[in-house]
Amino acid sequence: MSTASPWEPPKARLAGDDAEDPLHAGFWRRFSAYWVDALLMYIISFTVTFGMIAMNPGLDRVATVFSIVLAWLYSALMVSSGTQATLGMMAFGIKVTDLEGGRITFLRATGRHFATWISAILLLGGFLMAAFTARKQALHDMIASTLVVRKDATPEEAASGSGTMKLTWGVWVMILLLGPMPMFAGIVAAISIPAYQDFTVRAHLVESVAEANAAKSAVVAYYGVNSKLPTTLDDTTFRKSVSPYAGVVTAVLEGPTIEIRVTPASDQNILKGGSVVMRSPNAAPRFDWTCRGDGIADRYLPFSCREPK
Repeated sequence: MSTASPWEPPKARLAGDDAEDPLHAGFWRRFSAYWVDALLMYIISFTVTFGMIAMNPGLDRVATVFSIVLAWLYSALMVSSGTQATLGMMAFGIKVTDLEGGRITFLRATGRHFATWISAILLLGGFLMAAFTARKQALHDMIASTLVVRKDATPEEAASGSGTMKLTWGVWVMILLLGPMPMFAGIVAAISIPAYQDFTVRAHLVESVAEANAAKSAVVAYYGVNSKLPTTLDDTTFRKSVSPYAGVVTAVLEGPTIEIRVTPASDQNILKGGSVVMRSPNAAPRFDWTCRGDGIADRYLPFSCREPK
């Protein structure tokens, strides 16, 4: 039977009691937290940027900037907040402090975030340093003068404590799940990269088809007003789109067949040398337009421009 008084307050944790309460987050715990955050950022970024590019392929650079800003604000705001941790860090019971165990500012959190780029550029060697340095600091921690420690560590403990947190079942699960990541990443890349390229080609072609439709409508409208076909597109209300992917428009408005041809201005090799063609017998006012691809595989074209099966 215990002889301790029930009124005696609990003993305070000693900063140097490393065996009982190790302080620093080791490489694998940080690795696990990083991947939780990376997955979260990927889901949000992909959802938003995919929608942006689908609506307007010319927004691809804006989408890239959005992804960079999203990752920066997420990291800097969370780490400099009262929790001192991102959601991934919270999940694994760790937080970021300065060398004295205090909360860091948004400015320092920003510097720490962009310093991770240096850690990544060095073939990820900057991240691996967290496995070997005395206070389990990665290169970006050293640059920003920060520590990653147990979430309930006091400033005194963070400043003078030591020891590495043990691997918990959650960390082991992440290691087992992410261990085969290089192999699965290769499989995913083999599937997703061609799929993304196909999506990009189709998105660029949508702009070209829209340009051809605009030119076609301008020709029909000109005939409706003047009862004759225009000599060139310059005679009509047609104006070239500001989209960088719409392409170059040429028109043949005399002869037995009227033809409007748009050559996509795309950097995709699949589209080089190809064009979208709108044709109609020269039988105004009863135009009978067809849309086809010239040198472009049907699978990239909108259904309205594919060869009938």
